[in-house]
Amino acid sequence: MFTRKILVMTGIILVATAGSALAGAAVFAGMTLPMGDLNDVADTGSHFGARMHVPIVPLVFSAGPQAAYHSLPGSASDDDMTFIEFLATARFSLPAGPVLIGGLGWTVTDGTIQGIELDKETEFTWTIGTGASFMVLDLSAMWHHLGERDFITVSAGLGF
Repeated sequence: MFTRKILVMTGIILVATAGSALAGAAVFAGMTLPMGDLNDVADTGSHFGARMHVPIVPLVFSAGPQAAYHSLPGSASDDDMTFIEFLATARFSLPAGPVLIGGLGWTVTDGTIQGIELDKETEFTWTIGTGASFMVLDLSAMWHHLGERDFITVSAGLGF
């Protein structure tokens, strides 16, 4: 478990720093809120991640990779779920203002629910959200849909 967290952190750091001279790299963290059936077995958790966006239309439209690690505690004391998310995202923004965000990718799920180890699965994921950017501060709220699971993330981040 510890080795996996080290590998995830290394991957996130690589995504954040690779090509930062050409693009806008950012790190973010926040709350992960389970919805629907996932809300029955998991409580509000947290996430952290990194992204790198290359401007396609300067100051308006950018795209690039994003990686995030989500941890949700289960309803029982020894339950937990983790999602490791790898997305290709696009952002449509106005300078110092509102942002629309969308993404497609894959999520690796793992965890223990009611004392039963879940099989690791890789699921297709899509996201949509909105936010605001103010200089280096980035705020966002996104809805994530993977398989039969849905969750919302509320994040604050710093861009470089």
